[in-house]
Amino acid sequence: MKSSIWKDPLIKDKKDSRLLIPRPYPRDGWTLNFGQPLTWVFLVAIVGVVIFCIVFS
Repeated sequence: MKSSIWKDPLIKDKKDSRLLIPRPYPRDGWTLNFGQPLTWVFLVAIVGVVIFCIVFS
């Protein structure tokens, strides 16, 4: 994996179609691929659900 696509803990790789990308060190887990527009939709949906639960609980 190219290290130039990694910006701190985030990844932005438009060529890779995956939403979740394994980090360079397997013990560190996975991260979102912010190069894909669907990732932003997924992130906004999660934040929306959390806000909805807080407001209506």
